[in-house]
Amino acid sequence: MNKEDLKVGAKITIKKDQVYRIVDIIKYDNKDYLFCSTTRKPIIPMVFEYKEIDNEIRVELEENNDILRGIFDKIISQN
Repeated sequence: MNKEDLKVGAKITIKKDQVYRIVDIIKYDNKDYLFCSTTRKPIIPMVFEYKEIDNEIRVELEENNDILRGIFDKIISQN
């Protein structure tokens, strides 16, 4: 995925069978995150940190509970 393709509603494929839709793009604690959901049931929210490396977007699953809590609080406060 290129930076130009990074927008709400776009699909990202992590592995062949792991496809997510971008729900929100968030800046938190000076890092960039993608709030996504699975495209099939059961719908599961996922948060990925992303970085631009060599003109391509690289993502990594965020698993730190403190960061996840902060991101979810930020999403809730914006709505």
